[in-house]
Amino acid sequence: MGADGFSKASGFTGNDYMRSETVRDMAKQAYHVIVITESSKFQQVGLVNLLPTHEVSYVVTDQQIPFDSEEYLQSQNVIVKKV
Repeated sequence: MGADGFSKASGFTGNDYMRSETVRDMAKQAYHVIVITESSKFQQVGLVNLLPTHEVSYVVTDQQIPFDSEEYLQSQNVIVKKV
């Protein structure tokens, strides 16, 4: 899934309610949830909650992910892959 934002309090967020609802429904059926998003999204918060951090297995992002976000994700047992 993609994300439009992130916060430690809310987890991953989006800006489109219908898309966010679809993502939540798909995540319920998934064995692993993988978030693919650019690092700039970690400095934004979307309007709608997508998924809490504890429901995400992996994050794929670029090298510019803020250190505190990367550290937080790893503390929540999320594997961060920087490409």
